[in-house]
Amino acid sequence: MIEVASSFFPIYVVLRDGTTPNEQEFNQFLYHIRLEVSQKYRGYTGSWLSNDNYLHEDLFQQALAEISSGIHKGNFNPEMSTFKNWVDGLVHNTIRKHFARQKNQQNEQSLEQLVEDGGQWVDDMESTPEELLLKNHDVTIVRKAMKILYRKHLKYFQVLYCRAFHELSTSETAKLLGTTTHDISRTLNRAKEKLREIILEIETPVPNRK
Repeated sequence: MIEVASSFFPIYVVLRDGTTPNEQEFNQFLYHIRLEVSQKYRGYTGSWLSNDNYLHEDLFQQALAEISSGIHKGNFNPEMSTFKNWVDGLVHNTIRKHFARQKNQQNEQSLEQLVEDGGQWVDDMESTPEELLLKNHDVTIVRKAMKILYRKHLKYFQVLYCRAFHELSTSETAKLLGTTTHDISRTLNRAKEKLREIILEIETPVPNRK
């Protein structure tokens, strides 16, 4: 493996200059990338990619595109790292981006389902709002308040759902809802306050009118 790694820099030179590489060296380079893709994937999942050739090939092609783009943009600096380490870093970024996209897709599907369900998911939540925000209030009241929040203040509801219940970070929530982290932080504070107001209204008995 050390011998293969030592041949990577000539590959960088021919890819940079657009000349024809040595076939054997280039095949060794491609084999290393394929193996690295599988190893990095295993680091995230604990399983190899051998059972999903389509995904393996897709991630391999994405990694190649990242490497080619980086070379032509001049992103590789021989004084900062070896070409092999630089390539391995790009492969790792490719795998990381794959799982980030996967997570975003799952979050988007969850949010779409949330809106389609009209807030009915609150009845089935194991982690209830009072456990996260208002622990001193009755579960039934908080659930009722969340449904009111959904109907009257959907954005507040969405931010609470993402941040408190789905445990997304501020930046992940901002990306999912198409806004800024500052807006999410501000909206979350307002959403908590609005939820407290609704709970107070529910808990305050209406005086009998004679």
